[in-house]
Amino acid sequence: MQRIAAVLFCLSLPLAGQAAEPLAYLDLRAAPETQLDTYVEVDGGARLKDVRRVVVPQFRIEFQVRAESSAADGGYLGGGNHASASNSVYVHLTGLDDALMQKITDQAYAAFVQDMTTRGVEVIGPDQLAGQAEYEPILRVGKGSGERLETKDSLSRFFAPSGGRVYALLRRTDKDRQGIGSGFATAFSDLQKEIPKAELALAKKYGAPCLKVLLTVSPARVRASAAAGGGLIGAAVSLMSSSEIKPGLTVTEESRLVFRSAEHSENDFKMFGGKRFFGKKVRDFTEEGDSAVYLKQDVRVADAISAKGMEDTTGGLSKVGNALAPVLALTLGVSSKHEEYTIEADPALFERVAGAELAAANRMLIARFRAVSDGIGVEPAGAPQSAAASAETGLPSF
Repeated sequence: MQRIAAVLFCLSLPLAGQAAEPLAYLDLRAAPETQLDTYVEVDGGARLKDVRRVVVPQFRIEFQVRAESSAADGGYLGGGNHASASNSVYVHLTGLDDALMQKITDQAYAAFVQDMTTRGVEVIGPDQLAGQAEYEPILRVGKGSGERLETKDSLSRFFAPSGGRVYALLRRTDKDRQGIGSGFATAFSDLQKEIPKAELALAKKYGAPCLKVLLTVSPARVRASAAAGGGLIGAAVSLMSSSEIKPGLTVTEESRLVFRSAEHSENDFKMFGGKRFFGKKVRDFTEEGDSAVYLKQDVRVADAISAKGMEDTTGGLSKVGNALAPVLALTLGVSSKHEEYTIEADPALFERVAGAELAAANRMLIARFRAVSDGIGVEPAGAPQSAAASAETGLPSF
């Protein structure tokens, strides 16, 4: 009876994770440059001063065709009893074929080159590098468009401009997206230095940094939570599982421009990377290059990409399990939930919205790069950390 009373009491409280943060949407009809302070950050900007030419061995778009999140927790109740909770949610994106994703990628690359050129930056891209000996390792080791990769938060397809290649599909510091297995695979691939050496050789040949343009597009941002605690109300706490789906096509905060200069060390890899300041992990681009211009938060738009909207496509067995979860929590102290949703993209809508959103994200990244290349808003190398940087890393400013 005590457990049941505790369950009923906790069910009257807000579930964990239900206090969703306000949704912020990018206005596609406004000039992207007017919004970049909200979205864009720079690391190592002082090294980009006076850069007017870049070599682009990779321009890559990751299309997430399944965004997902999962969580699990457990707690000992005493007397041999144990409470556990698990929760997972998937959002599937359908309606896209390879031809459409390739078309969007080609258009995004063309717009990128045009924007860079308009701002006075020369771009030497994959189309100009194909016959260069220094580019051969990238052609040989890299993957063609359409490469598929599953991580612990997505199932993705990776595309390069026609004739280009994709490589180094994920960093370990991409918000810990990789699971244990893929993490080990990446650690071993770090021993393969052909591509980093090729990037350095290209940077030296052209007297310009190598620039990798890495963009990720998601149908929605998903977060699942689950909590199970011990003590009298352990079973009740196991019910405190929730899912949060932030709707809207999203260019995610993994998106970035990363620059590797000719002076970058060949010994740039770390088996287990990631900087930590007082236990807090921060963005670390040293494995990829000297400098980065990156999104510090998602670029999400409200424009529709589907005529049907998002539909609940949770399977029958999962629906039964979800319905039984409260009963099992009451009787066994176990709660398990799984939900699935599907967005069937309208190809014409998706092409228009994704194209405009990618162009806007690129323009913001390029505008910030061009500003730091002019020395605007960047502290000299070795200068004390700014208050803004201190707030982001948790370090004190001086």
